[in-house]
Amino acid sequence: MGKYKTTIHQFAIISGIRRDSSDRLTVVTPGSLFTPEARKGQLLIITESTDELARGRDACQLVAKTISKVFYDDRSFSVTSSLRKALGEANSALYQYNFRASPHQKTAVGVSCAVLRGNDLYLAQVQPTQAYIAHGGRLRALPTHPAWNPANIGTAAPFLPPNALGTSLFTEPDLRRNPIGPGDTIVFCSTNLGRLLGREEAERLFCYGDAASALETLYTMCKRTALPDACVIIVELLPLLSNEARDAPFSASGVGERSKIVVKSLGGWLAGLTGDAALLLRRSGRQREAQEAEPEGVDVPEPAPELVEVAPAAGEAQHAPAAGEHQRPLAMRSVEEADEEPLPVSALLGERLMQQPVQQKRAPIDLSDHVPLPVDFAAIPKKQPLPPPSLAERLTLPFRAMLGLFVTFFAFLLRRNRRPAMDDLPRFTTEHGGLSYRRKRQKLPWLPLLLLLSIVALAVLYGKLKLLETQQRNADEALLRAAAALEAAERAPTDKEALALIKEVHQALSTAMETGIITNTDLQRWPKYTNLLDQAGKIERAIIKLNPLSDLQIVATLPPTDTISRVAVDPNTGDIYALGEQSRIIYKIKAESRQIEHFFKEGARAQQITAGAPETFVWRLDAIAPIDRRIDSSTVYLYNPAEPENWLYNTLDGSYIWQREAIDAESFGGNLYIWGAEPGQVLKYTSGAYSSLPLAWISDDGGRDLTSAIDMAVDGKIYLLFPSGDIAVLEQGVFARLFRAPAMEPEIGVITQMFVSGEAPNQGSLYLIEPAAERIIQINKETGELIQQIRAPEKGPPLNQLRDIFVLENANRRPVIYLANGNQILRATVPTPPEPRRPTTRQPTPTTTP
Repeated sequence: MGKYKTTIHQFAIISGIRRDSSDRLTVVTPGSLFTPEARKGQLLIITESTDELARGRDACQLVAKTISKVFYDDRSFSVTSSLRKALGEANSALYQYNFRASPHQKTAVGVSCAVLRGNDLYLAQVQPTQAYIAHGGRLRALPTHPAWNPANIGTAAPFLPPNALGTSLFTEPDLRRNPIGPGDTIVFCSTNLGRLLGREEAERLFCYGDAASALETLYTMCKRTALPDACVIIVELLPLLSNEARDAPFSASGVGERSKIVVKSLGGWLAGLTGDAALLLRRSGRQREAQEAEPEGVDVPEPAPELVEVAPAAGEAQHAPAAGEHQRPLAMRSVEEADEEPLPVSALLGERLMQQPVQQKRAPIDLSDHVPLPVDFAAIPKKQPLPPPSLAERLTLPFRAMLGLFVTFFAFLLRRNRRPAMDDLPRFTTEHGGLSYRRKRQKLPWLPLLLLLSIVALAVLYGKLKLLETQQRNADEALLRAAAALEAAERAPTDKEALALIKEVHQALSTAMETGIITNTDLQRWPKYTNLLDQAGKIERAIIKLNPLSDLQIVATLPPTDTISRVAVDPNTGDIYALGEQSRIIYKIKAESRQIEHFFKEGARAQQITAGAPETFVWRLDAIAPIDRRIDSSTVYLYNPAEPENWLYNTLDGSYIWQREAIDAESFGGNLYIWGAEPGQVLKYTSGAYSSLPLAWISDDGGRDLTSAIDMAVDGKIYLLFPSGDIAVLEQGVFARLFRAPAMEPEIGVITQMFVSGEAPNQGSLYLIEPAAERIIQINKETGELIQQIRAPEKGPPLNQLRDIFVLENANRRPVIYLANGNQILRATVPTPPEPRRPTTRQPTPTTTP
């Protein structure tokens, strides 16, 4: 038993919702002190799948259940041996689980298993996974994140090693053993949360803080970065005695706690003793059962053939057999050595003699009277009656009978009509100079056989023709249903009814394609299918206001270890500025050459000070203004055209009392607006007076709680974005109105970022980012109505890691949109919003009567 007690804190984020437990976090404690499993200690398991959908969660549950069962069922005394075996069994189970799945449904799982046994921590890891151990005031990350080692910056660090569970039949976990004691902390978390933790921040949380506050800080980080899925478990090792019990040993609490420690120590010793004994008994019992059980399916060798000795007959000269001759069985001796038997007649006629095994002479038959044994007729097995014919056999019986008669008739037709010629009679032939009485083999009935094959071929051909006719009829009927549904959708009075009819069109077209008849070589049906599909897609896009970015292209790609958190574009030169979230470097991408260079980073010279790591930046008038984040204050840096390498700076007054949360900074008219530094308030720094105290811009919030807003945009008005998609509009410091999230198909999930374009009320729009749906939502900034939803084209780069957006308005052309997607910057033209659907009414064709 260790000299500590454990407290476990955990949470999980599933689809953006916090939960106190998850299937990916498993804590297993033996139920009784006297079971064999109690000696192995407490088991903690955290799993992580490459697929966050339902199949990935099922794979994580399978791995966790297999590990916990095999680990405690193993009869080995070694914890590492049991862990290795449990991980091997879990890998085999997941590999079989993937083997039965289609290629796009296969998944891989990373796992961390920790066993707390006494003063030792046993850790087994299969990446991707992340663990931290705080021992003796020092923090150790397993594995070490590449961002912690400056030598690894700029190198690719794959987060899915090839030995993840489920990728092959063989896996080799990383096994470690670490001493633990009171005051230590053990942390397991998902890899996406581990990427957010720097070395200094992790040491501050796990080495110098308590587990509860560290847990809440991690949740705040997840909420700030809008992680859709994450999980973490923190195990804190506390001393057995509380402070009151240590200070007053003879108090009630001191005596009570010490008594509990003695009882638990005795129980732990008995648990280890009884566990070892139970394991020994279990081993000996299973070995005894294995020795006593007869193996099934083992062939027993047959006894060697009995050696037979033949005594010489009376009156014959006795001779000694040759060496080894008397040891041969009778069946292996030559004909001359066997008992004399009369030869067949064919041997005298020159027929070759086949040497069969020679049998011994039978004993004389005793013909004396014997008492007959009673016969048990009930023991004689009865012949089983034939099973009744099936329904198919009954239905096909007349056809099979007719086919048999038909074949028999043609087979014997020629034989009944003519007398066999002399040449057809069986003849005797000689073999090896002798005569033979065997007849020739009859010839195959080729004519009936060919006739039967022709009938079968005709039946197969007829069946294929009927099947082709059925498939063609089903395809034509499906196309007719799709055309009727499309015509009804065009005349539908409401968009809801039209959308339901468009779904029927897609179902009918899918049914038509499943027949396998419609291909691009079918000149009759393929044009109809493509025309219906295009018209249905056009109506559907008009209803849900969906448009693809047809000219989406990649402008620049940053190092794979960096993620772009903010992007801005110079409207005059077209140069692009991007902030790397991991490296904290502001990159500049030149418009003409697309060359990437470091524009601003930590350590840059700014007059008398050295710049800190930039947290964000704003586009101010005609240049960007980086803002760093220090422990005691924040500073804004201004570009100095006279000395580009020597920045101007202003320390933001009052920043030393800001809450240490993520801030959102925006600039308008040279003024600087900060959201997130003070709950529910926007701080305004007047242009040219950044060193003065800021103004509290919001004077009246209309009685609404604005603290949950996650992003801000400024164009003279201030827009505050909520995760649900609602937008609060404030004018001159007063709450003006609230734009509700627009109703659309599919519904809005979690919005993470917002951008407003245009500096006049009649110019520009609001753009919202929904990373989970991989789309951008354009909203009218005056009415809050949906303009369109924008997605990536079918053939082009995906929008699977959207982080920020910047839109350039142009009076003569369509606006240009810039997207920060992972470590890439994408550019495209904002598409023209689709025209609304207008129900059409078809006039009947006029007819004339004579």
